[in-house]
Amino acid sequence: MKAEQISAEERDRIYKQAIELENAGEEDVELAKKVSCEFYRKGNHPKVYSSQCKGCMSDESIKQCRQDYLLRIFDHPQECWNPDFDKPVVREKITSAEMGVGLQCDSCYMKDRCPMFQAGAMCAIDFGTKESVDGEASHKDILDALIKMQRDRVARLKAFEEIDGGMTDANLSGEMDRLSALIQERRDLDTFKVKASIEASGGAAALGAGGGGGLLSSIFGSGPKQETKALEESNNEGFAEYEEIKEPRTKLKRSR
Repeated sequence: MKAEQISAEERDRIYKQAIELENAGEEDVELAKKVSCEFYRKGNHPKVYSSQCKGCMSDESIKQCRQDYLLRIFDHPQECWNPDFDKPVVREKITSAEMGVGLQCDSCYMKDRCPMFQAGAMCAIDFGTKESVDGEASHKDILDALIKMQRDRVARLKAFEEIDGGMTDANLSGEMDRLSALIQERRDLDTFKVKASIEASGGAAALGAGGGGGLLSSIFGSGPKQETKALEESNNEGFAEYEEIKEPRTKLKRSR
C-alpha cells in the first residue's frame, strides 16, 4: 500500500514502529526481523528470494535491510515494500547561505592562531572577493579578482620562503606559475588573434620560376615590376607602330 493510500492513523503507527526500531539499535535482530524484514517480505522484494537474503539467516543481511528501511520509511510511510519505496526523495534545493553553512571557527585549521577566533561563531574575516566573483560579474572581473588573490598568495609564500632562510620553495614556484597563467589569460581577452595557414606544392624549380622569387613569389606574384610591365602592355594594345614624318623647311625672303 502506497503512502498516499494509507490513513493518518496507519501513518502514525508506521512512524511509531520505525522509531522503536531506530531506538533499539542494530543489535536487536529479532525486532528488525519483525519490522523491516516483514516489510520487504510482504512486498515481495526481489532480494527476499535471492542469495542476499537467505531467509534472514545472516545477521549482516538483516542489518542492511534495517538500514535501508529506516533510510526511507519516514519519507515513504507505507505498509509493505513497492518499487517506489527505493526511489530517492526529491526535495527543494536551498543555498548554503540560506542554511547558514560557511567557514566556521570551530572547524577552521587556523583556530589556534587566528586573532578573530570565537567558539561557535562563523568566520568574521571579510576576504574581499565575494562581490568580485559572485553575481553578474564578467569574465574579466572574475579574472581580475583571481589575479589579486593569487598575487597575495605568492607574496605570502615569498615571505615564508625568506623566513625559512631563502631555500627555494616548490610550492611558491607552483603558485607563481598559476599567477603567470592567469595574467596571460587576462591579457588574451584583450588581444585579437588571427592564425593563417598557407600550403603550397610543387618542386623548387616550379616555385622559383618566372623571376626567381621563391615560395612567396609563387603564391603572391613576382612583384610590382611584372605588374607594371603587364599594365604598360595592356595600355599599348590597339595602337599601331608610327614613323616620324619630317617636313621640309621653307625659306623666308628678307625684305630690303
